[in-house]
Amino acid sequence: MSFHPLKVLKQIAGEYKDFLLTEFRAKDPQLKEALERELDKPGFVSQDPFFQIHRPFKLGKEWTDLPIDKKLAEVMAKRTHSQQCYLHQSDSIDYLMSDNAVSLVVTTGTGSGKTECFLFPVIQNALEDAKIFKKAGLTAILLYPMNALANDQLERINDYLHSAGYSGIIKVAKYDRGTSQADR
Repeated sequence: MSFHPLKVLKQIAGEYKDFLLTEFRAKDPQLKEALERELDKPGFVSQDPFFQIHRPFKLGKEWTDLPIDKKLAEVMAKRTHSQQCYLHQSDSIDYLMSDNAVSLVVTTGTGSGKTECFLFPVIQNALEDAKIFKKAGLTAILLYPMNALANDQLERINDYLHSAGYSGIIKVAKYDRGTSQADR
């Protein structure tokens, strides 16, 4: 038995319409007619399904050709199962690692690796700072609108660093209202 989403939608919408007519029985014939007329209007009971074609993102440079640490590049190649990153990633990383970088906005589809567009330049700068200064210091502050996203990003950054063999070289910490006074 195959599943046909459009037929299922039509069936569910029909059952919901029957439920509404049964639940809101109008004794007044004009009111009953008005209710039936509204329920028959397209989009009143349910919206039409939305379909979107997903076109693949354009490929950019190979991870190892980007101006980031080779171990981090290898981590990304392994993580993405591709030697190449997407074009918006390579363009963003190249730009942000250049000497004339200023603010940048990246707009692209969900799951296209927008985070890596800014995160790898931040991690690269932190690695370079750790090598040059050889003492604790602040390289970057990343602001997130929700704790869930901050927690996810903290885990992701630590995973990148661990996988590349840089655990302990860069300290990544989350600061929120739950941060102890001693850690502040």
